[in-house]
Amino acid sequence: LTAARDAAEQREHAAQAANLTKSQFLTTMSHELRTPLHGVLGMAQALRNDALTPVQAGRVGVILQQGESLLGMLNDLLDLSRIEAGALELEIGDFDLEHLVRGVVAAFEPQALKKGLAFAFDVTERARGLYRGDAVRIRRILYSLTDNALKFTPAGRISLSVDRIDGRLLFVVEDSGIGIGEEDRQRLFEGFFQADATLARQYDGAGIGLAICGQLTALMGGEIEVS
Repeated sequence: LTAARDAAEQREHAAQAANLTKSQFLTTMSHELRTPLHGVLGMAQALRNDALTPVQAGRVGVILQQGESLLGMLNDLLDLSRIEAGALELEIGDFDLEHLVRGVVAAFEPQALKKGLAFAFDVTERARGLYRGDAVRIRRILYSLTDNALKFTPAGRISLSVDRIDGRLLFVVEDSGIGIGEEDRQRLFEGFFQADATLARQYDGAGIGLAICGQLTALMGGEIEVS
């Protein structure tokens, strides 16, 4: 029994060391890749201010769009590595809940309209008011969930609602999109998970946004689930 326990402890220590090495690698690579990427985006933005033909302006727009998408993925990797290493600290402060939610809606409403989707939102009377917490991380979670709702909904509607039940806030993002199977729902908040490998090609994303949502929610003492 002692030998088995020692072997199990060694495996656990080895797994922890490997996880720490991975987190350190992700942090280093995220920093190293972001520096030249900021330079590329800066030059593309400078080009956009020049006198360009419509074709050239379109090409510069594609560079900016894809570069910003890549930057978002790198930021996600950096946050995930910080969370796993226990190095991410919450930024606690006072914030107005309805103002926060309206900001999320304002950010995504133009995209919804462009796709012909209805976008409904509601903050109940009992949920409104000032709260103390990490507004930046709450907004990050809502951004990720709303972005996914838009991404995987070709037609119909999406909605964002907030209620307060038994002293706890309940945020709900709903959509009429493509759906997801029961087996995949169990793994949805794991890092780098894509329910269908082909989705990685059809839709932008690395499968880490929801993993970060799960980690941040747990860090703030909350729960997250999908149905």
